[in-house]
Amino acid sequence: MIRSTDSRRDGRGQALVELALILPILLMLLLGIFEFGRAWNTKQVITDAAREGARLAVVQNSDIDQNDVKAAIATTLSRAGIPGTAVTIAFDEKDEAAGGVWRKSDEMQTVYVGVQYHFGFFGPLLKAVTGSETITLASLVTMRNE
Repeated sequence: MIRSTDSRRDGRGQALVELALILPILLMLLLGIFEFGRAWNTKQVITDAAREGARLAVVQNSDIDQNDVKAAIATTLSRAGIPGTAVTIAFDEKDEAAGGVWRKSDEMQTVYVGVQYHFGFFGPLLKAVTGSETITLASLVTMRNE
């Protein structure tokens, strides 16, 4: 009888040691899943904001300018809690050569709207591997006015 009690106690200790070895790996895997999900969601919000800005830029309305487009992008991003992004708006090269005209009425133009955001991904762990605590998420949307 004494032997069976000792062997049961040894089994509990073994399970505790196995849990202590496996638990950090499982927690890192779970953290990676959450971080990847956050990054994917942020990328989708950035793409939606760029699409919203591009759509506003190609609408034939003389009251809309680049500041309105940037404000629409900032509003879309702020709803998702994403601060401080870099926004670029460009038109066809032929239009930029003519003096950087915002929009020419009654002409086909292509607008390019780009949004960049520096996403904090794993923080110190990423810095140890790549030298930077952030990754850059970017989206470029191209639309033509009609």
